[in-house]
Amino acid sequence: KMIGNNAFANCKNLRRVIFSGEVKIGDFAFTECQSLESDDFTKATEIGKFAFYNAKKLYHIKLNENLNKISKGMFMNSGLIVIDLPKNVEKIDDMAFFGSCLDSITIPKTCRSIGDKAFENCEDITMINLCNGLKLIGKEAFKNTGIESIVIPITVSEAGTMIFADTKNLKKIEIKGSDPFVLNKILIGAGNHKKTVDVMITGKMLEYNDKMAFILEII
Repeated sequence: KMIGNNAFANCKNLRRVIFSGEVKIGDFAFTECQSLESDDFTKATEIGKFAFYNAKKLYHIKLNENLNKISKGMFMNSGLIVIDLPKNVEKIDDMAFFGSCLDSITIPKTCRSIGDKAFENCEDITMINLCNGLKLIGKEAFKNTGIESIVIPITVSEAGTMIFADTKNLKKIEIKGSDPFVLNKILIGAGNHKKTVDVMITGKMLEYNDKMAFILEII
């Protein structure tokens, strides 16, 4: 069974959806459904991009445990506060949670990549738990979030720039790896509010500001 692209887009009075069996959900299927309160999507084996864009009353959602991707912009600008990511998720695509109302999230150990701007503008989020196994963090992934501290797993081998730009509450970054080029990209922008950010790299503590990124690049 399939719910096609844009199937319920802009149905602003739609509150509940009940599935009788497994279903695939297309792109933009529930975008702009601003009254949508249904939280049980455990029968959806695939969910397309921007499926819940601007669904302001979708505060909580349950997903199929076999879902392996959080698609591009899936919860962008939604009211989502609580989500337990399926244990089989391998990819969180670009802008997946951009501007949502999440307060915390744990990324499962199966996840290999977090896309560009995945959590940008999630101003209420204070905790993002990253697990070993993660390899890529995209550019501006945590820009303008409310996180105060974060641990970057040793498995991260690729990173975009400005990951922590405008994270005004950020006080501590612990980086388990030591590749100077990866460190440089992770740290660029982390000190752009003229506040001290403690950075722990393989057990050594130092204070960071933007200029240090250029030092790390030539070590």
